[in-house]
Amino acid sequence: MDIESMVQNSALLKAREGGKSKGRSWKWKDMLRLPHISLCTELRATIERDYYSLCVKQPIGRKLFQLFCQSQSSLLNHMGLLDQLES
Repeated sequence: MDIESMVQNSALLKAREGGKSKGRSWKWKDMLRLPHISLCTELRATIERDYYSLCVKQPIGRKLFQLFCQSQSSLLNHMGLLDQLES
């Protein structure tokens, strides 16, 4: 069992614990807090934001792209073309 799964399991067990606080302690909130946006600027520059990395490499990105295209009537033909190109 690697360290990441051990950390996830311990966080899950901590979240399931009962008691008064029910995981609402300041330590728990601190663990779940996202970093400030100013600390993420370097990460933002390294993330690829093109179609291939968002929709091909990441299945959830493809699903979100499909939902977006279905909501726009002008893009429905484009989604059909993409589906035909893949098969």
